[in-house]
Amino acid sequence: MMAAETDWICKIDTRYEGAVPGGNFRRREWNRLKKAECEELGLYGHREMRPVHCTAAGAREYSYTPRAGESGNARRDFWRSYTGRKQKDRGHRRPLVHSGEALQLSATARIVATSGGVKVRYPQLRKLNLRNPNSKIDMRAEFTAISRGDSDRLLRLFDKRMDRHLRRLRSSQRRRTR
Repeated sequence: MMAAETDWICKIDTRYEGAVPGGNFRRREWNRLKKAECEELGLYGHREMRPVHCTAAGAREYSYTPRAGESGNARRDFWRSYTGRKQKDRGHRRPLVHSGEALQLSATARIVATSGGVKVRYPQLRKLNLRNPNSKIDMRAEFTAISRGDSDRLLRLFDKRMDRHLRRLRSSQRRRTR
């Protein structure tokens, strides 16, 4: 049985009352414009948000489940914990990174956009799907998490880019009528 791909999903729901703002649009043109913007959001999320997941700040922002030994070096048996062994063997404490293979595999993404949202798929990143059934740690859920700040940032970016496109279309429609 093959493991599922790791997906990062962002849904965009735009609702307007009356005519579409910015001029005479057919629904097909409006949806094409939204799809293009959703694709840009997926690319932005892949480039800007993915690397943050593998940092200590990202672990706090996305509320990762604490690993053994992350409370600090105060414990006598720190070096026998997961974090201590990783610190000793690999020289770092970054979350979701042990050998760096998962981070390297996540560099390749397939972005699937629709007018209603975007999926950023990581087909090679099946490693995060492996899970100890006795552990509360779900690396796939941690990697695909979107914080409230990320959500707000994506929506602001979507609104700004849509406004820019609508202004550009309005000005081109005015030029055509003169």
